[in-house]
Formats: sequence, structure tokens, C-alpha cells
Amino acid sequence: MEDKGKPTGRVAAQFHIPHTTLQDRRKGRYALQPHPNRALMPDEEEALLRYIFWMAAHAFPITKSVALVLAIQICKASGRPNPFVNMEKGLSKMWWSRFRARRPTVASRRANPLERERLHGATVERVDELFHICQALYDQHELSGTPELIYNCDETGFGDKGHSKQRILCHKGQRCVYAQQVTTREHITVHCCANAAGESIPPFVIFRGSFPSTAYGLEGPQNALYGVSEKGYMDSDLFLKWLGHFVMIEVVCLPAHTTHVLQPLDVAVYGSLKAAFSRLARNMGLVRGDLVIGKWQFSAVLKYALEEACTPHNIIMKPRVRLLQRILPGSGAAKVTYLATGFYPCHINLTLLRDGQPVSDHQITGGELLPNGDETYQMRKSLEVSAEELQHHHYTCTAEHLSLDNKLDTDLDKGSQIRVDKGSQSTVSSSYSAAPSSDDSEKMEVTREDTAMSPHH
Repeated sequence: MEDKGKPTGRVAAQFHIPHTTLQDRRKGRYALQPHPNRALMPDEEEALLRYIFWMAAHAFPITKSVALVLAIQICKASGRPNPFVNMEKGLSKMWWSRFRARRPTVASRRANPLERERLHGATVERVDELFHICQALYDQHELSGTPELIYNCDETGFGDKGHSKQRILCHKGQRCVYAQQVTTREHITVHCCANAAGESIPPFVIFRGSFPSTAYGLEGPQNALYGVSEKGYMDSDLFLKWLGHFVMIEVVCLPAHTTHVLQPLDVAVYGSLKAAFSRLARNMGLVRGDLVIGKWQFSAVLKYALEEACTPHNIIMKPRVRLLQRILPGSGAAKVTYLATGFYPCHINLTLLRDGQPVSDHQITGGELLPNGDETYQMRKSLEVSAEELQHHHYTCTAEHLSLDNKLDTDLDKGSQIRVDKGSQSTVSSSYSAAPSSDDSEKMEVTREDTAMSPHH
């Protein structure tokens, strides 16, 4: 429709578009217009939004149907006549889709079940108490800067009911698709242990009732330990035997009903481990339809799953990197600052690149390693240049850390709009990058909630 001089019929024939569609488009009938909220007033819609977020934050999330009921109740409580709303049938699906378009911060998720004890167990007071205990031990044994001496252990179960979260392909319209069970339902426990340097020790595998054939130890993870219990779970006797392999240890137990946020292996490793094990077992089932992964094959599959999941990339706290530029008032100079924070262990390599080439070290200021107060670290470096040079060159910060499989690059785009702070008469712009993790927040301050998920606690 860019060439308005051509007849509508000729354009329709050329592009195989219905003639009436082009006519309606020229007359503006399909012009995109923002959909007004004719059911709720803006303050009422904002109140509904706050309620949705509050309920989700307190482990009582509401569904779409409940939100629609609340919205119609707000309409009725207002007492104002509304010809656009059927008070008996309620709000339509179209209203909900437009509400989501107006409020992009609302997302639909599957809720993870949480026991009441866990909801009320992970309080700020209990987390603070754990941190004080850990800090006292770090000071007593001078563990700061020695991540290889700080270990975390936990067990997880395999078997019982296996539910895959992967999507499969089927005929459109097929209501139910079944997947043949390829793993045994007999419970098997795997006890893992890793340190804050990203290193893991061989696992402790516990079978139910009895050991399988002698081949399980040969095909399983190298140097793994094996045990037996009545139901395949870890018990106090087995744990003490496993603990006997360590020398001179201090044991800190996590508070009850808090492992869903404080147990590093639960938060960062076991999800990947079970996903890898399930994928490997399912792929083996595609090759052999009669195969069932039982006690005899479990160790062999676990070996390859551990190689994928128990990696430094999953275990260690990853750095968050920020690149900032600031025009210094009154001097015409500019400062480029790059900051990495929230990482552990403390060894990190930060490099500033100008047009893809490293900036000489003698031009860089800063670089001191500073603690964050929660056993993670931060480092800040700066480069002072002219404002003209800042506009004619492209700057990139590269971070290398033990937790990263590859280098983490953060670019400072020349085309980004630089904000002007009239109060300080300076201009500031920033770019932010974070390694993939369960915390995608852009806060640079490291909180206790962040470090509660750190593997070194």
C-alpha cells in the first residue's frame, strides 16, 4: 500500500490479496488502536495487579479464572453502570488478553508445590543465624580465599514416579500421548558432594535391599561408593561411614525446611542431573524398546549424567558484570568503568577492549579485589578518556571466571541513549550482562537471598 497511485484491483491481483481487504486497509478500518479498559478504572486495574503479585509472592498464587472473578467483583462493587460488561456472565477472554497486553509484567507459570513447613521455615532470622555460624567458622579456620576447603553435600532420589518436562511431537488434536516408562520405580539414592571451587567428589550410590550384579561398579562413575539400605534411602549409619572418608571436618547443618532455598545442590545441580539422566534413559529406550533402566544399568547411565551436571558452570557462583560510562562535569573527559560482582572463588580476569583490542594496563585504574560481606567478591576497574574518544570507539568488557564455560562479554553500545542527570550535571549510561543462572535480577548489590543459593555455604 506504499504506492497509493495504483488501483486497488491491480495491487490485489499482483500480490494475491483480497480486493476488499485492501479497500478496508486504505479506509483505515484495520488501523491499530490501543484497546481502552472499559471494565475497570486504571486505579482499580492497578489494585488487581498488586493483589496478583502479592499473592504470588506469599505462595498463594491465583489463576486466570480467579482473577476474572475478582475483576467482575470490582466492577460490581464500584456501583457505576457499565454497558460493556455482562455482570452475570463476567468478563470475556478478550478482556483478559487485552489486560495481559496492557500489563506485560504479568506472566503465566506452573506453580511448584511447597509444603507449609517450608513456607514458614525459611525466615530471615533463620537465614541470618546460619550465616553467622558460617562466618564464625570461616574466621576460626581462616577459610576466606580457600574455596577448595568448603564443601556441601546432599542426597537426591531416583525412581518412584518419573515425569519428563520435555515436549514431544504427536498428531495435532490427539488428546493424550503416553510415554513408556524406561526407568525402574525402585528407589535409588545418590549422595553428591562438591566444594566452592567447583570440584566434585565421586558420588555415594545407595541401592534398595541388595546390590545388583558385580558389573555395576565397573560401569559406574569412577571411584564411586556403593551402599545398601532397606528402602534405598540414606540413613545415619551410611552417612557416618561416608563421612569417615574426610579428615578434620566441621559439619554445619542447614535449618529444617529451608533446603529449597539454602541447599546449593538442590538449587543448582540436581535439576540438571535428573534432566540429563531422564534424557539419556529415554534416548536409550528409543534404540531398544524392551530396555528398562534398573539397578543393573543405573550406575552406567548415572556416570554420563554426572559428567553433564556436576560441572563448575553449575556449581560456582557466577559473576555479574556491568559496564558504565560517565561524562565528568566541567572537564570534558569521560570515564568508562567496568564492574564484576557476586562471584566466588575470588580469582577473576577482567579485560577492557577498545575496538576489539585490549587496553594497556597502565591506562587502567582500580582493580582491587573487595569482599561483599557474604563470601562473594567484587572488582572494579576504570579508564579515563576524552568525550570525543568515547563516541568514536567501541568498548567491551570481557570476564573470565572458573564458573564460566566461555568468556562473558559486555558491550557498551555507542547508539544507546545517554541519560543526563541535571542535578549532578553529568551523563551516565550503562550496559549489563549476567551469566545464565536462577537469579536474573539486574541488582548489582549482593543480598543474603542471593548468597543463600551459593554453593559455598
